[in-house]
Amino acid sequence: MEGLKSTLMVIVRAEEEARKIIEEAKIEAENIINKAKKQAEEIINKEIKNELNKRCKEIRNEVYNEIKEYEEIENKKKEEYIKRIIKKVENNREDIIKQILSMVVKK
Repeated sequence: MEGLKSTLMVIVRAEEEARKIIEEAKIEAENIINKAKKQAEEIINKEIKNELNKRCKEIRNEVYNEIKEYEEIENKKKEEYIKRIIKKVENNREDIIKQILSMVVKK
């Protein structure tokens, strides 16, 4: 009977040890999983940030190109306008000189 009692005590202690080991393993596994989740989130956030930065740079370049194109168009319009004015002045040079002279003579 003593032998049986002692065997049961050993079994009970072994079960308790096994429970402790299992509980510690669960905690350890949970910690590993949480650490892995955190690392995965950091990697994903870094990738998202990189993609956002890349897209922002693309958009910034697109806007810059649009502004540059607009400025070129506006400069061409100004050049054309100035050319038209010069042409009008050249075509009417004599009349303009006569008008200026007549104004000077009147004064």
